[in-house]
Amino acid sequence: MTVTIKPNEAYEKILTANLQRAIDFLKFAEAKSAALLAMSSAWVMACINVVIKEPQIPNGCFKSAIIFTLLCAICAGILAMLSFLPRLNLPKFLGGRAMRPHPKNLLFFGDISTLSIKELEHDILEKYCPPSSEKIKQEYINDLIVQISVNSQIAMRKMHLFRYGIILILIAALALFFPVLLLTFKSVRFIW
Repeated sequence: MTVTIKPNEAYEKILTANLQRAIDFLKFAEAKSAALLAMSSAWVMACINVVIKEPQIPNGCFKSAIIFTLLCAICAGILAMLSFLPRLNLPKFLGGRAMRPHPKNLLFFGDISTLSIKELEHDILEKYCPPSSEKIKQEYINDLIVQISVNSQIAMRKMHLFRYGIILILIAALALFFPVLLLTFKSVRFIW
């Protein structure tokens, strides 16, 4: 028994799969941001701990490196927290404030939240369900495309913030590496 898939139905399945992938990337970006926040918090606590518990830290480059590392870790944490700020303004994704009011997208939680259950049921049936069972209404396809685009943009923003934050953590690690290396060479030279 062969199942024939209509072109419109196949297109809808492709778009639905793409939306799911965009949502998965969004979840992945959230997890990376959470890891960055944890890592930067650990760096901040470690730097503060070193400064408080080790008052005999040699002045000069090691103390400066710890302060620089602390600043980098704080900035990385701020970037991680910024990535958690929700992006709720659908018109901004659709062209900004200059655009006319956007039609309700019944796949967008912001638009859905403004409707009662009865209104949502009515609007979904009216907007997406065609009178004949031949094809899906174009509005559903359009709303799927908008959601794919919006979720992808949000995921990319989160990934960019993660990238900048992780670069700051790497710079912080390098800032501590060089003074430690310098102290090691001084210690080894002193032993010989």
